[in-house]
Amino acid sequence: PKTPKPQNPKTPVQLNQLRMSKDANYATYLKEMEHYDKDNRFMGASDLCNLMLGDGNIDANLETKAIAAYLKQLNDKSTEVQGKAVQCLSKIAGKLREANLKNIIAQLASKVLEGDKECRDIYSMACQSFMLEISDSNAPIII
Repeated sequence: PKTPKPQNPKTPVQLNQLRMSKDANYATYLKEMEHYDKDNRFMGASDLCNLMLGDGNIDANLETKAIAAYLKQLNDKSTEVQGKAVQCLSKIAGKLREANLKNIIAQLASKVLEGDKECRDIYSMACQSFMLEISDSNAPIII
């Protein structure tokens, strides 16, 4: 049987190219999340979520932008887009930085208590599903 060739470690130039490509993907998906077509907004959210889940080290700035985009989608006129935003926030909860966990919970709780009456249900669902996905080790941070 053939033995696989050992893979060459990435050079600094290759690593930089990979990072730039990843950043471009983030930018593309974030832009799609604001598209006029609800299908594009839905797929942008889904693609961004998958990218974040597969990314071992999410840049803090990109993480913050992604969270803002998902929170904005909770106000979307399409219930499918709102539901996808809830789902994606829950899925990425375990990968987020402590400060962002606190920020999301604070914003969702504020919107449940003081936000637009039409959107309270979606904020409540988002808050509940997000809290269920936070690891036990992060729970004290939130409380």
